[in-house]
Parts: sequence; structure tokens; C-alpha cells
Amino acid sequence: SSTCAHSSPTSTPAASRIRKRQGAHGPCTAPALRALLRAQAQEQKRQRDKRARDQAQRQQRITRHKQVLKALRWLKTQQQPDGNFGTKFPVAMTAFALLAYSGHCETVDSPEFGETVAKAIGYLVNVGDKGKGRMSTSMDRNLSYEHGIAVYSLAEAYSMNKNARKPFPRISPILKKAVPVIIEGQTNGGGWLYSYGSNGTGDLSVSGWNVQALKGAQLTGIKFSGLETAMKKAVRYLKAAEDPNGTDGYWKYRVQDGQKGKLSLTGVGAVCARMLGAPSQLEDKALDLINSKNPKNFQPNAAYSWYYHSQAAFQKQGKHWKDFNKSYQEVMAAAQEKDGSWPASNGHGQVGQDGKIYSTALCTLMLEVYKRYLPTV
Repeated sequence: SSTCAHSSPTSTPAASRIRKRQGAHGPCTAPALRALLRAQAQEQKRQRDKRARDQAQRQQRITRHKQVLKALRWLKTQQQPDGNFGTKFPVAMTAFALLAYSGHCETVDSPEFGETVAKAIGYLVNVGDKGKGRMSTSMDRNLSYEHGIAVYSLAEAYSMNKNARKPFPRISPILKKAVPVIIEGQTNGGGWLYSYGSNGTGDLSVSGWNVQALKGAQLTGIKFSGLETAMKKAVRYLKAAEDPNGTDGYWKYRVQDGQKGKLSLTGVGAVCARMLGAPSQLEDKALDLINSKNPKNFQPNAAYSWYYHSQAAFQKQGKHWKDFNKSYQEVMAAAQEKDGSWPASNGHGQVGQDGKIYSTALCTLMLEVYKRYLPTV
């Protein structure tokens, strides 16, 4: 049988294991040599594949960054002189746009978007000031939607701009009035309904924004009486809204309306539960269901649910995020128009002429998910 010296290139972990089995100076038979070379080739391929994946991920991040900048520049063109975005629901649209800027770490000090951010903050602060802490285009049943989104946006902006050098309207006095509106408007069942009020359990779509608002408020470091209790009540509500035997989704729109879980709300339930520090046992099933849909085309009217899906998948990380990123994120990113916007969403028939601002802000937030949150795993 043939022999060989151990000075052959055997730097791979697999080769090292073979050497250990043979002994430091033992004979290397032909089969052993073939095994050693095969292990070395496999290791080299693994390294090449890893470099290719890393390069692809770097390129994707560069592409996504460019897309986000295009979107933020388009949004900038939509801002009105008094700082608002949109016309039908300017409070909600301004809050969405401000969230998109905060999601890219833009503050009042930012060279390109600083003035845009400052004017958006100013608009929302003025609305809150006039409404004695309540922020809504009109004080109707949509109050709990717009107010929740606006509080969430201002809380994020407060945290982002704490150390800003340039002056901007003070956010904390408004938050000190606005956050109690959410806490006091929580239902006995722990959720939130249209218009706010204590009777009932909750509407999961409305509740989602108010949960995010409370989490944003908590992260400001400002003390809000009753905040922790409200968050604990919200955990119980989310548990009650689960539909473990659902086929189209695992969270219900209303706890007691007799309907089954909805796919459009499954991301809301999953991400809010995790945001409140109480991940649901249905989380894996929920993300498996979301990823099983594997959309081939962007669906503007689904931008709302995709926004929550993206957060839920990213917070979970692992295979769920990897699969989501390859399907939903790719499809959504490819739908961006040349001017940086996305096709208008009708927002379930609600947002009207604000549809393009609405969908563009939500899609921008989806692309920024890498920057906005640390994985909670």
C-alpha cells in the first residue's frame, strides 16, 4: 500500500479529525488520503458558499438602504407647510411618516431630513396641545386608531432626539397628557376599542397600535402612572384573543364575535405578545402559516398586515425570518416605483387619498426593520 508524508495541506477541521484518529505519525492509506482530500474539498466549498452568502447579504443591505433613502425623499415631497402629511387623516399619516424617519435614525439634527422631522414633530405636538393630549384628525370613533399611532410615533421620536443639538418642540409634556388617554381608555378586558372606553374586551387591530404606543412610552424612561398595569392587562387580552385551532389565522379580531382567527391579524397578535415580554405558544405556528402563503406579487391592500408580519418574523429570527425575508420582503421591495413610493393602498377602504403615503410609510418601515429593533431571542 502507498504511504504519504503528513506535510500535505491538511488544514481543514475534517482533516485534523482524521489525523487525530490515525495518530500523529501513523501511515496514511489511499482510502484515508481520499477521505482527507474529500473533507478538504467540502470545507473549501463551505467557505466559498459562506463568502457568497455574506456578499449577497451585503449587497442586499446596500440595495435596501438605497431604497429606503428614495422612499424618505419621496415622503419629504409630500409634507405640507405646517408639517403634516396627508389630507384625510393627517394625524395618522404624519405619525407614520415620522416613524419612517425615526426608523432610519433620522433626527432633527440630520442634514437631509432634519427639518422634515422637526416639522412633523411640531405638527403632532400642536395637535396634542390643542386636543389636551388627544391626537386625532377628528374626535370620532377613529380617535383610538390615530391617537395610538401618534403616541407611538412621538414616543419613538422622543427617544431618538433626546440628545439632539438643534431645538425642536418639546414632546414630553404632550406624552404626559397623551399616554394616560390610552391607559384610561383600556377596556376591562385589557384591549382597546374604537373611541376608547372600558366596556368590552377589545378590537385587535386598534389594540395593536395602542400596545406599540405603550411600549414606546415605556422606553422613553418617563414615568407614567398605571403603565405597567395596563401592559399586564394587555397580555391577558392577547391571550384571550388567541384561536389555537384556527386555520386562516391564530388571533381573532374580536374575542367574543364568534369569528375564527384571521391571517391579517396573526402578525399583530404575535408581535404584540413578544413586545410585551410574553411570547405566545402559537408564535411558531403563526409564522409558519404566514410564510406558507409565499406571495408572488405585492398586494398594496395587505401592506398593513405585512408590516406586522415583518416585525413578528424579525423579532423571532432564525428560519422564520430567513423565509420571510426571501419571500415577502423581496416581493415588497421589488414593487417600489421609480419615484421611491409604493402603489397606493386603500387601507380597508379607510385611507382614501392618503393611500400612497400610507403604503409607502409602511413599506419603508418593513425595509427598516433591520435597523429599528434588536432581535428578542
